[in-house]
Amino acid sequence: MKVNNLPVAILAYVESTLLPKIPSSLGKWMTYAGVMMKMPGMNKMIEQYIPMFKEFGAINENGDIDLAKLREVGISAFEKVPVIEIADFDFDQNDFEAFISFLSTQA
Repeated sequence: MKVNNLPVAILAYVESTLLPKIPSSLGKWMTYAGVMMKMPGMNKMIEQYIPMFKEFGAINENGDIDLAKLREVGISAFEKVPVIEIADFDFDQNDFEAFISFLSTQA
């Protein structure tokens, strides 16, 4: 998977995995609207982390993401911080692994 395909993959993950977990239609709409509002800045956010991921070997010079290496780096991070709050979601290692699995289907 290429880094420049990541924003579209993130949106697809939100649509297919996160939104169905939200019980109310209003909550789904608000979450989707929030994600869509963040999309224009998504590339900039991703770009700021590219040097770090390159340093860890998770992204090469051609912009290819090594999902196995990204998984390794993420698991290491979740050992230090077990839960990250994203919007109204608590995102943990299991969620991260599901996200990596999802990305592997998008490659």
